[in-house]
Amino acid sequence: MDIPMTGAPGKIQTEGDAITSLNEIKDSLNQLTDTIGVLKGTLRTVNSLNDGVKGTLPDVSRMITSGEDTAQSARTLVDSTRGMSDIVTQGVDDTLDQITKTEETVYETFNVLGNISDTSADAAINTLKAMESMTSAMITQLNSFGKLLNDINTKLPVKLTDVTQIQQDLGAAVKQQQDLLVKLQSAEKTVKETRRLPGDMKDDIGDSLSLAYNTISDINNFYKGKVEVPLKDSLDKTYDALGTTAGALGSIGNLVGQIDTTLTSVNTSSQSLIEALDSSLNLINKSQERVDDMINEVNKIADNKQLNKIMDIMKNDPERFSDFMMKPTDMQTNKIYPVENYGSAMAPFYTILAIWVGGLILVALLKTKVEPSRAEGLKLYETYFGRYLTFMLLGIFQALVVSLGDLYMLKIQCLEPGKFVLAAVIASIVFTNITYSMTVSFGDVGKAIVVVFMVIQVAGSGGTFPIQVTPKFFQMVNPLLPFTHLINAMRECVAGLYENAYWIDIRNVLVYIPLSLLVGIVLRKKVLELNEFFEEKLSQTGIM
Repeated sequence: MDIPMTGAPGKIQTEGDAITSLNEIKDSLNQLTDTIGVLKGTLRTVNSLNDGVKGTLPDVSRMITSGEDTAQSARTLVDSTRGMSDIVTQGVDDTLDQITKTEETVYETFNVLGNISDTSADAAINTLKAMESMTSAMITQLNSFGKLLNDINTKLPVKLTDVTQIQQDLGAAVKQQQDLLVKLQSAEKTVKETRRLPGDMKDDIGDSLSLAYNTISDINNFYKGKVEVPLKDSLDKTYDALGTTAGALGSIGNLVGQIDTTLTSVNTSSQSLIEALDSSLNLINKSQERVDDMINEVNKIADNKQLNKIMDIMKNDPERFSDFMMKPTDMQTNKIYPVENYGSAMAPFYTILAIWVGGLILVALLKTKVEPSRAEGLKLYETYFGRYLTFMLLGIFQALVVSLGDLYMLKIQCLEPGKFVLAAVIASIVFTNITYSMTVSFGDVGKAIVVVFMVIQVAGSGGTFPIQVTPKFFQMVNPLLPFTHLINAMRECVAGLYENAYWIDIRNVLVYIPLSLLVGIVLRKKVLELNEFFEEKLSQTGIM
């Protein structure tokens, strides 16, 4: 028997529909609780009858030696317990009906899920947990039911082959329920992490539910059609056989032992099923609590005006809602300072970097100190400026080569070519002054400092990517670096000037000239002796 999934694909379930469905599930759980209570009462009745019969068995044994009176008493005992076959078969029937009803409840609970959103994800998680609890109870009930049938069948004079078929089907049903439990747990994990339940996962669970329900329904129909009546007849025939052989005192002794063993097995199986029903009842009570929580969550959602507005749009104009989800905003780009290509955009950074590297190469190739024989009678600042002029002129030449090459060989976009060349010349003057001052004051150590300073500027100037995405340290030192202001000045020339931004950047970078003069002239006197000592020791090592 196939149960169709309620709700067409794409249909939107309102808050009222969801609450109604949840209340129906709650009523079904209440009915299921009542059914379990009745079934437990039936099983306890069976156990009580069994205990009464077992209590009389010792008396039957003692009556074996009393001849005809004993036989008559045994026949009376068999006749008094003949109706127990109806109780046993009815108990098995009730157990199977309760299992089927539990599976229907799991199926109906799944149909409540609907479409899951951020606001309904918590309620969906509770629903999945309730389904997991009921599925676990279903596995326990199926195993207990299979054990009960097996115990009864093994005690019959002739085993029923159809009972063996049902036990195989029960094994398949347990496997299906275990697979369903794994899928429900996976769905719960997915909803917790993504706040959504993918459609393919939902369809897979629905298919598993349909398959599991159909299997249990087939077992129920098979039992009622092929097993229930033969089982009752077999039990009745057992009692007939007991009645026929009641006159044989020796046989009665053996039958007493068999009856006692059979009743003990039935008692054990019934008690196991009662315990399984108690466990199921606890799980159903927890499921009822979760259903109540889901109703409260849905009620909260129903009070959300914004969500209600979205629901109205989804119901009344789904195409409009779909268009909004695909394209929530209309973007319009207005380029105020457009740049033609990537090369033009990156030209300021690489031009400034090339000028700095050119200054670094100059101090590496040319001597920064004047020989003592040629510096006789000259003051320190005179030797400083006399030698620096050579570095400055060569640096200006390098800057012209780089900037003019950008403009006329690479043909970058540049709206202010004159200011672009001027920025390159100023950059060369500032950079050669810095590298020359550090080298003339600190020697080889100064060259190393210049290299480190270059690395910091490459990372902290914002030349390749926005400074806002760099670590906090580089954001702090960014305004203090000469690269920053010179790159910004050249960008003004490439894309277009904004008020006095170009001249402000030029002014800011010129501040480094007095600072480098301070290092190259004033501080040089303080570190000259220390630097000469260091260079002497370094030369003794033979490394440099």
